[in-house]
Amino acid sequence: MPKAHAKAVRGPIPVNITYVLRAPSTVKRGWDQGDDDPDLPVVDTFPVDADSPGSLATARAWASHYYGRSNGAPAEPVEFTVPNAPMTGVTLVSLEHRGQGGRAWKVTVEPHPDHPPLRVDFREGPLLETLLTTGCAAGEIAGEFIWGRVGTSLQLIRVGSPLHRSLAAQHAVQVRPVLSARDYVAGHAYLTRSGDRLLFLGKLDGTDVRYDHDARDPATRRRYDSPPLVIAEHAAARTWLLLEYRYGRQPPPKTTPAEALAELLADGSVRLTRNERPTVVTDIGPVPLPAGCADWPTAVRAISLAALARAEARDAEYARQGMHRRYTDGERALNALRGCAEEVYLRAPGTPAPDVPELRAGWVALGRTPPGLAP
Repeated sequence: MPKAHAKAVRGPIPVNITYVLRAPSTVKRGWDQGDDDPDLPVVDTFPVDADSPGSLATARAWASHYYGRSNGAPAEPVEFTVPNAPMTGVTLVSLEHRGQGGRAWKVTVEPHPDHPPLRVDFREGPLLETLLTTGCAAGEIAGEFIWGRVGTSLQLIRVGSPLHRSLAAQHAVQVRPVLSARDYVAGHAYLTRSGDRLLFLGKLDGTDVRYDHDARDPATRRRYDSPPLVIAEHAAARTWLLLEYRYGRQPPPKTTPAEALAELLADGSVRLTRNERPTVVTDIGPVPLPAGCADWPTAVRAISLAALARAEARDAEYARQGMHRRYTDGERALNALRGCAEEVYLRAPGTPAPDVPELRAGWVALGRTPPGLAP
């Protein structure tokens, strides 16, 4: 069994919630807060993840500031912590209008029998989903609710809703321990805590070509308008190919790792990362080599060269149509070198780099000898 590191992390569904209370007050229950609306005693509350010290400090400052304004002197706010268990009896109270057209729906919740109903925010998205799905009678919203982290905000969400299912799936992945680096297998796909899928290529030598944006002209000590290219060699570095990048709350991919690799072969978009130990939590399994490739460095090189050829053809067609100026041979060579040298010069440790005619001119333009080749 692969050994995993047992460092605990916070998932999007907190285990415990700390409620930080302001002093009790009275509000009008209704739409326009008119004089005819009934008075309702409430306790405005700031719920936070109990395992987030920064959020708890913010909530305490929020509650203490209110105490200072209303009573003339700062006071310690009341707070209590309970498990993030499903709650019923969530009741609509009012709608607050905030700056720049913002609105905040207010509801009351009862997370603990020893405390009165607490007034908290209910975001419009989860509220609308609930009203359309389970409904609302006399202000009481049907269903069970828990707290979930959506982005950076803690929101009240209905148990069983699409948002809840999505957060629960993310939570199941994010709380898994990170796999040990010694258990990585070349040619296997892995899932990270953030939902990205990576293909481990093994420990490989490589050449990284990038723009040095921090370089300064020694005469003026100012940064260059056009940053110079710098070259770095990597020896036996753990190298990963990004199969799929999952941003924010995008749904999990429906393609297999092999299908995702086929898409890379089709569009030629290669993104490598050298990371000794990314936060991979699941070994998805082996990915078959593309047809005609003996190993993964060869496969990545084939993808990169295909992308280079397509870029060259596109640039030539643009130039023929007069859509932009034609690059000089030196500029084209440098762009090509910057674009895929890292992938093309990927190789097994101790193996000389391949001689790629399309990129040799780029090395010459830099005044350098291609790696592993005679001058």
